Amino acid sequence: MITPAAAPSASVVMIDGGLGTIGRGWSHPGCRHESHSNAMRNKTLSSALGRVLSNVRCLQLKEISVPEVVDVRETVTLTCSYDMGTHKLNSVKWYKDGREFFRYSPMMARSLIYFEVDGVTVDRNSTEQICNQFLCTIQLHQLNIRSGGEYRCEVSGDAPEFKLAHGVGNMTVAAALVAGSSGGGKELGARAARKRFSTD
Repeated sequence: MITPAAAPSASVVMIDGGLGTIGRGWSHPGCRHESHSNAMRNKTLSSALGRVLSNVRCLQLKEISVPEVVDVRETVTLTCSYDMGTHKLNSVKWYKDGREFFRYSPMMARSLIYFEVDGVTVDRNSTEQICNQFLCTIQLHQLNIRSGGEYRCEVSGDAPEFKLAHGVGNMTVAAALVAGSSGGGKELGARAARKRFSTD
């Protein structure tokens, strides 16, 4: 589960056309004592902020799917699904071992961008590839031993907050050894994938 981002310690809200700042222990720098009118104003602002925050839903990564062990001859499907809450999707990025190889940016003229990363080849003609407001699925083909590693999906919301959420999964590529070599053609061992989620 992703822990939703904590509510900001201070916010600015509009009240009757005016700006008011609400925060822990906030008071105007020039005031030593709070008047009755200021107390009522702060109470009104606090109530307004409460209503605003109650309507805000956090950006969350719901699930990331990265195969734990794959055959080098396979086509691999990577998927992450997310709940944007009250945020608008800015981009979805896929990384391998910290290097970005795919980006979906629905608000850009060129919504799909591919980057060269050793061991990663995205199937650009795949009918399974789909990215939208709810999920992003891509496929990798032409695998090799270097295709194994840590895969991360990062989802970001739009301005002005640019909230981030990401999840990680490990993938191992298993390949049959050449017949007659040491081990008699046994497959390479594999480690279990670990999936981690976080929200910034």
